Amino acid sequence: MRSCHIIAMIGSGKRRCKIEFADGELYEGEIEGGKAHGNGKYTFDDGEVYDGDWVEDNRHGTGKYTWTSGAVYEGEYKDGNIHGKGKMTGSNGDVYEGEWKEDNYHGEGIRTWRSGKEYVGEWVEDKRHGRGTMTWTDGAVYEGQWKDDKMHGTGIYTWTD
Repeated sequence: MRSCHIIAMIGSGKRRCKIEFADGELYEGEIEGGKAHGNGKYTFDDGEVYDGDWVEDNRHGTGKYTWTSGAVYEGEYKDGNIHGKGKMTGSNGDVYEGEWKEDNYHGEGIRTWRSGKEYVGEWVEDKRHGRGTMTWTDGAVYEGQWKDDKMHGTGIYTWTD
């Protein structure tokens, strides 16, 4: 970001600016040292929007990202990636709420599918991995170990009659 229309001076080198890019993208928010730094809103040329915290041109802190498909993520970011705790609501109605690492489900989390099935447990790189409980819409439940997104190891599967 080279130049901006200054909206306000915030103090000690920080300014609130509006920057319109040649490709139609827009940033409105705090800058420091010529970079997005503080709170700001970035609108991409395809209509996607990130509104939240920035550190040296990277999404970092808390924010909300809205895709043109209707999907929304609200939560923590680190170095430009979804990282920490947050909630993703897909355009199809599926929801994941929990821990993230570098844009992947990673750690403890709950995924609820639009159909009503639900997994509560551990994730590694977007896969059910570790201890968790899956409940299907027909009432069947598996509680136990998972590996690479599959039931694996010790567990109890309960069917409905």
